[in-house]
Amino acid sequence: MTDAARLDHVRRIADQFINFFNTGLDYAQSRNPLIEKSETGSRQLKNNYDWWKDMGMLEFLANYGRFIRVNQMLARDSIKNRLDSEQGIGFNEFTYQVLQAYDFYYLNQHFGVDVQVGGNDQYGNIVAGIDFISRLVRQDSTKEQSCYGLTVPLLTTASGVKFGKSAGNAIFIDPELTPSYQIYQFMYRTEDEDVQRFLYKFSMLPLSVIDRVVETHNSNKKDRFGQRVLAMEMCDLIHGDGEGYDNNVVSKTLYSKDSDTEFNSEDILRAFKKQNMVTPLTRKQLGESTVPQLLYLLSNGSHSKSEFRRKIQGNAVYLGRKKDDKIESVDTIIEPERLIDGKLLLLRAGKEYYIAELVD
Repeated sequence: MTDAARLDHVRRIADQFINFFNTGLDYAQSRNPLIEKSETGSRQLKNNYDWWKDMGMLEFLANYGRFIRVNQMLARDSIKNRLDSEQGIGFNEFTYQVLQAYDFYYLNQHFGVDVQVGGNDQYGNIVAGIDFISRLVRQDSTKEQSCYGLTVPLLTTASGVKFGKSAGNAIFIDPELTPSYQIYQFMYRTEDEDVQRFLYKFSMLPLSVIDRVVETHNSNKKDRFGQRVLAMEMCDLIHGDGEGYDNNVVSKTLYSKDSDTEFNSEDILRAFKKQNMVTPLTRKQLGESTVPQLLYLLSNGSHSKSEFRRKIQGNAVYLGRKKDDKIESVDTIIEPERLIDGKLLLLRAGKEYYIAELVD
């Protein structure tokens, strides 16, 4: 990795942490007005490059090498499993637990960090840090070792499917990697058996409210009420209050059968614009374009006009939010009066939607 790429990653990670904590605090306060900012403590973000950049290998081995036990490193499951695999393990991965152990020691000595939190897969590295600190502190009889590790299980669904990069279903808090609408859709697909458990884990709704949500959900699971609330809460937690509502507008506009009167064009346009799903369209373009030409324009040429003509001939193109306004002719030109509130164009071609705002 180049220095430029590394620095860019550091900046992005820092921005994500800062945004997540600020947004999370606002979210928590919106769900529980008794929480005050003055009661939430402080936080610091540290980059281990600051203490490693001046540390030479010979210096590290001379000062700390004798406190590291190779037999213990080899005995840890994370190392044993890699050693027994066909790929084996590189020296960089093997020594990673040493680097993480020293990070814990440095944070403990300079910033009073006593607890390290990580997933279950980090158990060996966390224990290595505690052991490392214990061995070093024992050299100074005036100090006492008081460090701890807290591990949390990897998240799984009721059917046993793991969440994460290796499972191919990870979601990221960076909107450039996972737009908030994708988070909404991801949580909306949650299995019924997981709704209550995930609401407890990922929302800060009062328990009594969660119980009522689950009760309503269980009374008619086809409505997916629980999944909708879960998806909205997750979006608000990660991206800020109101993000869940806007994504609910997008979802209901595109997929609900009874959304014609629920949202006005302003709600819909605001929600879709947040997801960069709206294309500006002039009255001239609307008045001079047949539906295949219009779809070609709105798709940025990703599909051909002939493909859209075939979809129309196959009864697969609709105007608006329901299937009762079918485009029946390839020569159809849509009049402004047929748009939602006279300015919102919503076209469905097969399984894809195209949204445009009429501008002067």
